[in-house]
Amino acid sequence: MTQPQEPPEQSQQLASQPLTPLLKDRVDRWLEEKLDVLHVVGTRLLGGLWMTLFESIQDAIVLGLLVKIPGLLSKWVIGQEFSGLDACWLGNNEWSIARYACYAVVISDYTLWAVIIPRILYRCIRDLIALLKKGG
Repeated sequence: MTQPQEPPEQSQQLASQPLTPLLKDRVDRWLEEKLDVLHVVGTRLLGGLWMTLFESIQDAIVLGLLVKIPGLLSKWVIGQEFSGLDACWLGNNEWSIARYACYAVVISDYTLWAVIIPRILYRCIRDLIALLKKGG
């Protein structure tokens, strides 16, 4: 007869340990090296507009993740995922909490997108005007 194998204790200990400062420093240095190369290539290709593009991409990533948080919370708490206002009108009773939660989630998504688009446009226009003044 074979006995059931127990999972190795060492792998469980490694998974539960936080990152060591040495590992954090290595990852930080590795990311810095990659970003330095990316900045050099981006600056060579786009010149002064590179930082505008880079910051806009960072904003889009962060705010895109923020857009997902209300949907994940609604799925976790209520058990439903809301993708648009049509989901609020069709699937729920008029007086149900899920319907109002749907409105809150969808409106928060639209609000976050209403924040990100003007920020990106403002930054691009501001930097474009600065580049035109510098060049002219």
